Amino acid sequence: MSEPISTTKTLVAVSALTLIPGTDPAAIIGAFTGAVLFIISYDQLSSLKRFGLFIVSFFGGLVCANWATTLISNLLPDSLQINSGMGALIAAACVVRLVQYLMRIMDDPKSFLSFIRGTRGK
Repeated sequence: MSEPISTTKTLVAVSALTLIPGTDPAAIIGAFTGAVLFIISYDQLSSLKRFGLFIVSFFGGLVCANWATTLISNLLPDSLQINSGMGALIAAACVVRLVQYLMRIMDDPKSFLSFIRGTRGK
């Protein structure tokens, strides 16, 4: 269980980010939530790697929030409204999975180059 002081500091920092002009508070909170949910559920990595993936997930969720919101809205019926917070939450989870996939591909450069050349399986 985390300490109440560190939890309070984190919530204050996220709340302060929502006050920056030109930012969408729902997207910030959604990206933060998506990043936290990913980090909590993925405990096989070291703390430093998890922190790095948290940062990538958070900023990826912020950057891709509108795109993900548009994509989800197009897939769902018109009667359902999706806000940017939900798009940021889903984008944060998808971005970090994409980064992990790319890291796995980069572990073996020969397999990566054969994948790029289109010679995989030949």
